[in-house]
Amino acid sequence: MCFERSALGNRRKLIRILMTCPKVFLLIYLQKLGCCLRIKFIILEPCGARTLTKINFPMGTRTIMKQKPTTKLRILLTGAAGLVGTVLRSAWELDDQYQLTAVDLNDSDSNIQKADIRQAAQMKAICQNQDVLVHLAYIGYQDILKHSTQMTDITASMLLFEIAREAGIKKIIYASTNAVTGWNEKLAQPANDNWTGLPPKASTADQFRPDSWYGVMKGMAEIAGRYLVDAHQIQFISIRIGSFIGGNEPNDIRHCSTLLTPRDCVQLFSLAVDYQGPIKYLITYGTSGNTDGYQVGFMDIRPAVEILGYRPKDNLIQTHRHRFI
Repeated sequence: MCFERSALGNRRKLIRILMTCPKVFLLIYLQKLGCCLRIKFIILEPCGARTLTKINFPMGTRTIMKQKPTTKLRILLTGAAGLVGTVLRSAWELDDQYQLTAVDLNDSDSNIQKADIRQAAQMKAICQNQDVLVHLAYIGYQDILKHSTQMTDITASMLLFEIAREAGIKKIIYASTNAVTGWNEKLAQPANDNWTGLPPKASTADQFRPDSWYGVMKGMAEIAGRYLVDAHQIQFISIRIGSFIGGNEPNDIRHCSTLLTPRDCVQLFSLAVDYQGPIKYLITYGTSGNTDGYQVGFMDIRPAVEILGYRPKDNLIQTHRHRFI
């Protein structure tokens, strides 16, 4: 039978039944009836089962808000004054989702702490009490024959990775480059340095075919990440950025395939920071969703799409290609 009482009375009735009846109750179903929930109970007895009662509860309307975690992830962002760093820092500060420590040699912004990733003592102090390292900083390449005593980017990155590991950081997000496989483009046009739109060989995460010492050092840092995963169970995600100019307007037809727009950049790096899945070592290219039937994006973003849940908002081939043909 159905009780025709107020919601409060129904709840009290239910509580009295549950507290006083010596039998065992089994909840059979919840049924939505207009503005009510019907709850049906069964009493289990040695001789069988019988229906005890049905109670209708009026349903109120409420909005369930998505709540942010009570404890924010502590993010150490290097290269925070660069193009990518400025976009990420601005978005993350506005969103206030992370507890952010931003460092750079250029501390023109009051929210950036001046720091040199080549200085071990300085970085040891900064890496304390951090959860995730987002490593964007890069030591510019110099002629190794003329500057053989200076620290290169790969040495600085290895130093920082080891300091981060000792400090207890469990995840590293690394800003790599398509130059790790840049020779694929040269193979597409061996007699012409200008990229005119002929499709290069698709670059995938398992390839190392650098087109410069810059690409070599970035690739070596990815290998260092592989070691950290295997030896120390650190999660390492490398994002091989295609092209990033801090805006949405490609400069040439190549950019229509390779460009990563600011909002897609923020989405991709945020997903990498938040990823809690089982994969410990992940390499993906970082571009917007640049593809259609006339020109294809030749950098593989499927790992980001399939594993991180990346859903790029921009497609520069569809929106800008017509300007260059």
